[in-house]
Amino acid sequence: MKGKALVSRLAVLLMFGFITACGPRMTTVTDYTPPVTDSGMRCVVAANQDRAACESANSIAIEQCSERASIDADHALNHAQKMYTKNLEQYIVDDERYEHNFIHYQEQKRLILRDGELAYIKCSDDVKMESVDQFPECKKFLKKAKKRAKKLYPPHSPDKPYPPNRNTIFNRFLSECNNQMINCEQAFNQSYRSCGGTITNRQVCVSNCQ
Repeated sequence: MKGKALVSRLAVLLMFGFITACGPRMTTVTDYTPPVTDSGMRCVVAANQDRAACESANSIAIEQCSERASIDADHALNHAQKMYTKNLEQYIVDDERYEHNFIHYQEQKRLILRDGELAYIKCSDDVKMESVDQFPECKKFLKKAKKRAKKLYPPHSPDKPYPPNRNTIFNRFLSECNNQMINCEQAFNQSYRSCGGTITNRQVCVSNCQ
């Protein structure tokens, strides 16, 4: 019964997902209502000109910043490649040490298991392994193996470095360019309202509408 209830619940969740996926898709539309006075309309014309000038300035600025970002990315890539070579050399040394330590760890683990088996053999054959440490004659054989086991830790493998990617470095610098851009649309909207115009937002269905 529990399995059937789980299947029924899953079916309801899936059906809800299908209904949600097939629901209407909305988008926000901005309506601009112009001012009613001639002076207000002239103000809007000036605001449009200011927005065009702002967008042009942004285009020039982003182009110049992109060129600088490309140069900075080349310098950063050169430095990153040197660091990568250095880290790779260190990784090779650390990895060889890790392999050596891992072999030693495996050997120590084998010896501990061997000591545990020997301790079990030295105990009475009537004693079960899960209760062997409850018998005084067995404890002394197991104590040493347990003490060694507590001190034994597997070695950690070193993290392998990866070569730098120029696109990733360039995009990091380019994102700084985008942060320096002026929000021309926001400035225009402020001017538009100052001119006496009205700006309103509304939700409009674009697909799966009823």
